[in-house]
Amino acid sequence: MDSNPEEDMPLEEEHMPIGEEYNAVAQGQDGMIDNVEETESFVDFIKELVTEGRRADAGQFKPSSFEKLAAKMNEKYPSVDFQISHCKNKFKRLKEKFQFAADMAASSGFRWDDVK
Repeated sequence: MDSNPEEDMPLEEEHMPIGEEYNAVAQGQDGMIDNVEETESFVDFIKELVTEGRRADAGQFKPSSFEKLAAKMNEKYPSVDFQISHCKNKFKRLKEKFQFAADMAASSGFRWDDVK
């Protein structure tokens, strides 16, 4: 029985952007920080903010820090419109991922295998 590849695609894949639309999403044209280069720059800028003392007493960033972070990202990537909310969300997601990895590494019996 011959099958049509488009009919066999799961629903999620059927609605994935293609062509130019995919490139725009993959390159963060919607203002989201979603590729490795942007994420590395984002983390570097966060390190700069920490060095500059832009964290409040509780260890959280001051509201003006996210404004500066968005400005730095827009300066480095002028074709993308990074908003303060994007920076806050990216920071929150990175913090959650770090916490998950830290919890896993601290769990009993966890070992890192450099070979795998």
